[in-house]
Amino acid sequence: MESGLKPTYGTYIQGLCSAGCVEHALEFIRDLKCRHQPLNAYCYNAIIQRFCRNGELYEALKVLEEMKSHNISLDVYSYSILVDGFCNVGDAMTGLNLIKEMEHNNIKPSLDDMDSALKLLEEMITNNLNPIDFGFIQMIHRFCKLGVLEKDLELLSMMLQIGLSPNTYTFNIIADEYCKREHLEKALKLIDAMQCCGIISNSYTYSKIINRLCKVKKPGNTLELLPQMFKKNILPEIVHYATIVDGYAKHANPKKALRLYSKIVKAGMEPDRVTYSAI
Repeated sequence: MESGLKPTYGTYIQGLCSAGCVEHALEFIRDLKCRHQPLNAYCYNAIIQRFCRNGELYEALKVLEEMKSHNISLDVYSYSILVDGFCNVGDAMTGLNLIKEMEHNNIKPSLDDMDSALKLLEEMITNNLNPIDFGFIQMIHRFCKLGVLEKDLELLSMMLQIGLSPNTYTFNIIADEYCKREHLEKALKLIDAMQCCGIISNSYTYSKIINRLCKVKKPGNTLELLPQMFKKNILPEIVHYATIVDGYAKHANPKKALRLYSKIVKAGMEPDRVTYSAI
Protein backbone atom coordinates (compact mmCIF):
# COMPACT_ATOMS: atom_id res chain seq x y z
CA MET A 1 0.00 0.00 0.00
CA GLU A 2 1.33 3.48 -0.88
CA SER A 3 2.11 5.48 2.26
CA GLY A 4 -0.41 8.27 2.95
CA LEU A 5 -2.57 7.50 -0.11
CA LYS A 6 -5.76 5.45 -0.33
CA PRO A 7 -5.01 2.28 -2.29
CA THR A 8 -7.96 2.93 -4.66
CA TYR A 9 -6.41 6.26 -5.74
CA GLY A 10 -3.05 4.71 -6.52
CA THR A 11 -4.61 1.78 -8.36
CA TYR A 12 -6.82 4.10 -10.39
CA ILE A 13 -3.93 6.37 -11.41
CA GLN A 14 -1.79 3.37 -12.36
CA GLY A 15 -4.70 1.95 -14.35
CA LEU A 16 -5.25 5.20 -16.27
CA CYS A 17 -1.54 5.41 -17.12
CA SER A 18 -1.39 1.75 -18.20
CA ALA A 19 -4.36 2.39 -20.49
CA GLY A 20 -2.56 5.37 -22.02
CA CYS A 21 -4.90 7.92 -20.46
CA VAL A 22 -2.12 9.97 -18.92
CA GLU A 23 -3.90 13.31 -19.30
CA HIS A 24 -6.88 11.95 -17.34
CA ALA A 25 -4.47 10.63 -14.68
CA LEU A 26 -2.89 14.07 -14.40
CA GLU A 27 -6.29 15.77 -14.08
CA PHE A 28 -7.30 13.25 -11.43
CA ILE A 29 -4.16 13.76 -9.33
CA ARG A 30 -4.55 17.56 -9.58
CA ASP A 31 -8.15 17.23 -8.42
CA LEU A 32 -6.92 15.17 -5.45
CA LYS A 33 -4.42 17.91 -4.66
CA CYS A 34 -7.15 20.59 -4.78
CA ARG A 35 -9.14 18.52 -2.29
CA HIS A 36 -6.06 18.41 -0.04
CA GLN A 37 -5.66 14.67 -0.32
CA PRO A 38 -2.15 13.52 0.75
CA LEU A 39 -0.07 12.58 -2.28
CA ASN A 40 3.34 11.00 -2.74
CA ALA A 41 5.90 10.27 -5.47
CA TYR A 42 4.43 6.86 -6.26
CA CYS A 43 1.48 8.14 -8.30
CA TYR A 44 3.36 11.01 -9.91
CA ASN A 45 6.03 8.55 -11.03
CA ALA A 46 3.41 6.54 -12.91
CA ILE A 47 2.48 9.69 -14.86
CA ILE A 48 6.11 10.62 -15.53
CA GLN A 49 6.78 7.10 -16.80
CA ARG A 50 3.77 7.18 -19.12
CA PHE A 51 4.77 10.53 -20.61
CA CYS A 52 8.31 9.21 -21.17
CA ARG A 53 7.01 6.09 -22.88
CA ASN A 54 4.91 8.32 -25.13
CA GLY A 55 8.04 10.29 -26.01
CA GLU A 56 6.69 13.41 -24.28
CA LEU A 57 9.76 14.00 -22.16
CA TYR A 58 9.23 17.69 -21.57
CA GLU A 59 5.69 17.03 -20.36
CA ALA A 60 7.21 14.51 -17.93
CA LEU A 61 9.70 17.18 -16.86
CA LYS A 62 6.81 19.56 -16.14
CA VAL A 63 5.27 16.94 -13.86
CA LEU A 64 8.58 16.72 -11.98
CA GLU A 65 8.54 20.50 -11.54
CA GLU A 66 4.92 20.31 -10.37
CA MET A 67 5.94 17.75 -7.72
CA LYS A 68 8.63 20.11 -6.48
CA SER A 69 6.22 23.06 -6.36
CA HIS A 70 3.82 20.98 -4.23
CA ASN A 71 6.66 19.83 -1.94
CA ILE A 72 6.20 16.19 -2.93
CA SER A 73 9.31 14.28 -1.91
CA LEU A 74 11.01 13.07 -5.08
CA ASP A 75 12.73 9.71 -5.06
CA VAL A 76 15.46 8.12 -7.15
CA TYR A 77 12.84 6.59 -9.48
CA SER A 78 11.31 10.00 -10.24
CA TYR A 79 14.64 11.07 -11.71
CA SER A 80 15.76 7.74 -13.15
CA ILE A 81 12.81 7.52 -15.53
CA LEU A 82 13.65 10.95 -16.95
CA VAL A 83 17.42 10.42 -17.08
CA ASP A 84 16.89 7.22 -19.05
CA GLY A 85 14.42 8.95 -21.36
CA PHE A 86 16.70 11.90 -22.16
CA CYS A 87 19.62 9.52 -22.61
CA ASN A 88 17.62 7.56 -25.20
CA VAL A 89 16.83 10.68 -27.25
CA GLY A 90 20.36 12.09 -26.94
CA ASP A 91 19.46 15.22 -24.95
CA ALA A 92 22.70 15.12 -23.00
CA MET A 93 22.49 18.49 -21.29
CA THR A 94 19.05 17.93 -19.75
CA GLY A 95 19.97 14.41 -18.64
CA LEU A 96 23.20 15.56 -17.01
CA ASN A 97 21.45 18.46 -15.30
CA LEU A 98 19.00 15.98 -13.77
CA ILE A 99 21.90 13.88 -12.43
CA LYS A 100 23.43 17.02 -10.91
CA GLU A 101 20.06 17.92 -9.39
CA MET A 102 19.83 14.47 -7.81
CA GLU A 103 23.24 14.94 -6.19
CA HIS A 104 22.24 18.42 -5.02
CA ASN A 105 19.09 17.00 -3.40
CA ASN A 106 21.04 14.18 -1.73
CA ILE A 107 19.33 11.54 -3.85
CA LYS A 108 21.94 8.94 -4.70
CA PRO A 109 21.90 7.99 -8.39
CA SER A 110 21.78 4.26 -9.08
CA LEU A 111 24.36 2.47 -11.19
CA ASP A 112 21.94 2.65 -14.14
CA ASP A 113 21.68 6.41 -13.70
CA MET A 114 25.46 6.73 -13.64
CA ASP A 115 25.78 4.58 -16.76
CA SER A 116 23.25 6.86 -18.45
CA ALA A 117 25.26 9.92 -17.38
CA LEU A 118 28.40 8.36 -18.83
CA LYS A 119 26.62 7.75 -22.14
CA LEU A 120 25.41 11.35 -22.16
CA LEU A 121 28.94 12.63 -21.62
CA GLU A 122 30.19 10.46 -24.49
CA GLU A 123 27.37 11.84 -26.67
CA MET A 124 28.35 15.43 -25.89
CA ILE A 125 32.03 14.82 -26.62
CA THR A 126 31.16 13.04 -29.89
CA ASN A 127 29.14 16.12 -30.91
CA ASN A 128 32.01 18.45 -29.94
CA LEU A 129 30.07 19.79 -26.96
CA ASN A 130 32.44 20.08 -24.03
CA PRO A 131 30.69 19.45 -20.70
CA ILE A 132 33.18 21.70 -18.92
CA ASP A 133 30.82 22.55 -16.06
CA PHE A 134 29.77 19.00 -15.36
CA GLY A 135 30.92 17.47 -12.06
CA PHE A 136 33.42 14.88 -13.23
CA ILE A 137 34.83 14.58 -9.72
CA GLN A 138 31.35 14.00 -8.26
CA MET A 139 30.82 11.23 -10.82
CA ILE A 140 34.18 9.68 -9.98
CA HIS A 141 33.20 9.76 -6.30
CA ARG A 142 29.87 8.10 -7.04
CA PHE A 143 31.34 5.33 -9.21
CA CYS A 144 33.89 4.66 -6.45
CA LYS A 145 31.09 4.28 -3.91
CA LEU A 146 29.29 1.94 -6.28
CA GLY A 147 32.52 -0.05 -6.68
CA VAL A 148 32.67 0.39 -10.47
CA LEU A 149 36.24 1.65 -10.75
CA GLU A 150 36.69 0.96 -14.47
CA LYS A 151 34.12 3.69 -15.13
CA ASP A 152 36.35 6.15 -13.27
CA LEU A 153 39.16 5.43 -15.69
CA GLU A 154 36.76 6.16 -18.57
CA LEU A 155 35.94 9.49 -16.95
CA LEU A 156 39.63 10.34 -16.58
CA SER A 157 40.11 9.55 -20.26
CA MET A 158 37.17 11.82 -21.15
CA MET A 159 38.57 14.66 -19.08
CA LEU A 160 41.89 14.45 -20.92
CA GLN A 161 40.08 14.21 -24.25
CA ILE A 162 38.29 17.53 -23.75
CA GLY A 163 41.31 19.30 -22.33
CA LEU A 164 40.49 19.05 -18.63
CA SER A 165 43.43 18.06 -16.48
CA PRO A 166 42.64 15.71 -13.61
CA ASN A 167 44.60 16.80 -10.57
CA THR A 168 46.28 14.85 -7.77
CA TYR A 169 43.07 14.95 -5.73
CA THR A 170 41.10 13.31 -8.56
CA PHE A 171 43.60 10.46 -8.86
CA ASN A 172 43.77 10.04 -5.09
CA ILE A 173 40.01 9.38 -4.94
CA ILE A 174 40.52 6.36 -7.20
CA ALA A 175 43.79 5.26 -5.56
CA ASP A 176 42.05 5.33 -2.18
CA GLU A 177 39.25 3.10 -3.45
CA TYR A 178 41.73 0.67 -5.04
CA CYS A 179 43.47 0.39 -1.68
CA LYS A 180 40.21 -0.20 0.19
CA ARG A 181 39.45 -3.06 -2.17
CA GLU A 182 43.05 -4.34 -1.97
CA HIS A 183 43.69 -3.80 -5.69
CA LEU A 184 47.23 -2.72 -4.84
CA GLU A 185 48.76 -3.50 -8.23
CA LYS A 186 46.18 -1.21 -9.84
CA ALA A 187 46.88 1.49 -7.26
CA LEU A 188 50.59 1.34 -8.09
CA LYS A 189 49.84 1.45 -11.83
CA LEU A 190 47.70 4.51 -11.19
CA ILE A 191 50.77 6.28 -9.78
CA ASP A 192 52.57 5.50 -13.05
CA ALA A 193 49.57 6.83 -15.00
CA MET A 194 49.69 10.04 -12.97
CA GLN A 195 53.32 10.48 -13.91
CA CYS A 196 52.53 9.93 -17.61
CA CYS A 197 49.90 12.69 -17.35
CA GLY A 198 52.42 15.02 -15.70
CA ILE A 199 50.58 14.87 -12.39
CA ILE A 200 52.63 14.54 -9.23
CA SER A 201 51.48 12.02 -6.66
CA ASN A 202 51.69 13.30 -3.10
CA SER A 203 52.26 12.04 0.42
CA TYR A 204 48.60 11.07 0.76
CA THR A 205 48.80 8.79 -2.30
CA TYR A 206 51.71 6.85 -0.87
CA SER A 207 50.33 6.81 2.68
CA LYS A 208 47.24 4.92 1.55
CA ILE A 209 49.23 2.32 -0.39
CA ILE A 210 51.81 1.85 2.39
CA ASN A 211 49.06 1.43 4.96
CA ARG A 212 47.22 -1.15 2.89
CA LEU A 213 50.38 -3.12 2.04
CA CYS A 214 51.11 -3.42 5.75
CA LYS A 215 47.57 -4.56 6.48
CA VAL A 216 47.82 -7.35 3.90
CA LYS A 217 51.09 -8.54 5.47
CA LYS A 218 53.42 -7.11 2.85
CA PRO A 219 55.42 -4.49 4.76
CA GLY A 220 58.56 -5.41 2.82
CA ASN A 221 56.96 -4.17 -0.41
CA THR A 222 56.54 -0.73 1.09
CA LEU A 223 60.30 -0.19 1.20
CA GLU A 224 60.31 -0.21 -2.60
CA LEU A 225 58.06 2.84 -2.54
CA LEU A 226 60.35 4.99 -0.39
CA PRO A 227 62.99 5.55 -3.15
CA GLN A 228 60.14 6.55 -5.50
CA MET A 229 59.02 9.13 -3.00
CA PHE A 230 62.53 10.59 -2.68
CA LYS A 231 62.86 10.68 -6.45
CA LYS A 232 59.68 12.76 -6.67
CA ASN A 233 60.82 15.06 -3.85
CA ILE A 234 58.19 13.63 -1.54
CA LEU A 235 59.98 13.26 1.77
CA PRO A 236 58.66 10.28 3.75
CA GLU A 237 57.28 11.42 7.06
CA ILE A 238 57.41 9.66 10.41
CA VAL A 239 53.87 8.38 9.82
CA HIS A 240 55.09 6.41 6.77
CA TYR A 241 57.96 4.83 8.69
CA ALA A 242 55.77 4.19 11.72
CA THR A 243 53.25 2.32 9.56
CA ILE A 244 56.00 0.09 8.14
CA VAL A 245 57.56 -0.56 11.58
CA ASP A 246 54.10 -1.46 12.88
CA GLY A 247 53.55 -3.74 9.88
CA TYR A 248 56.79 -5.65 10.50
CA ALA A 249 56.08 -5.93 14.22
CA LYS A 250 52.55 -7.25 13.72
CA HIS A 251 53.55 -9.77 11.09
CA ALA A 252 56.28 -11.61 13.00
CA ASN A 253 59.33 -9.75 11.75
CA PRO A 254 60.55 -7.88 14.83
CA LYS A 255 64.18 -7.77 13.66
CA LYS A 256 63.28 -5.75 10.58
CA ALA A 257 61.06 -3.53 12.70
CA LEU A 258 64.01 -2.78 15.01
CA ARG A 259 66.38 -2.16 12.09
CA LEU A 260 64.00 0.34 10.54
CA TYR A 261 63.46 1.96 13.93
CA SER A 262 67.23 2.40 14.28
CA LYS A 263 67.39 4.04 10.84
CA ILE A 264 64.63 6.45 11.85
CA VAL A 265 66.51 7.48 14.99
CA LYS A 266 69.82 7.85 13.12
CA ALA A 267 68.12 10.05 10.52
CA GLY A 268 67.17 12.41 13.34
CA MET A 269 63.45 11.74 13.12
CA GLU A 270 61.40 11.65 16.29
CA PRO A 271 59.51 8.33 16.52
CA ASP A 272 55.81 8.77 17.28
CA ARG A 273 53.49 6.82 19.56
CA VAL A 274 52.67 4.24 16.88
CA THR A 275 56.39 3.49 16.41
CA TYR A 276 57.03 3.09 20.14
CA SER A 277 53.91 0.92 20.55
CA ALA A 278 55.08 -1.37 17.75
CA ILE A 279 58.57 -1.71 19.23
